Amino acid sequence: MTRNQVVFGVTFLVTAVVALSPFFSNKPALADSGSDVFWENKPPKPPTILKFCNNTNLRLIVAYVRNAGNKGWLAKGWEKVNSKSCRSVKEDISQADIVFLYAENEKGGIYSQADAYFCVDRVNAFLFANADTKNCNGGSLKKVGTIRWKVGPGTNTFNFN
Repeated sequence: MTRNQVVFGVTFLVTAVVALSPFFSNKPALADSGSDVFWENKPPKPPTILKFCNNTNLRLIVAYVRNAGNKGWLAKGWEKVNSKSCRSVKEDISQADIVFLYAENEKGGIYSQADAYFCVDRVNAFLFANADTKNCNGGSLKKVGTIRWKVGPGTNTFNFN
């Protein structure tokens, strides 16, 4: 091996190590104070918290319906919310989305609108996939009107007044 070949080989090796070093570093690849061009610099998205606040003098039970992808509209009930208090539920909602709400107070008062209709079980706790197309005939099952609520990652508060 000639001296020129050795010098060329060493030069090539040093250049390769320098060029590839950002890929083996635990530091951000860009030095512009937190650019999120590379995935390693993106902060994790906060969980989505649905916070139901009961500003009334009566206890509430709350049902909610959210988009669950291939499971369709997923209905869950019941979250009990005491008078003058709040109840938080963590849900897997990674982007802005719509949640529909239905609530009743302990004297039979109803909190609903005609934004969308979903199946709920008026007596028992429930978790229904495809709640918008579920057969709601008979027993304690009933289609109810719901209130449309736009939510996203982080804490989302709905006030029942």
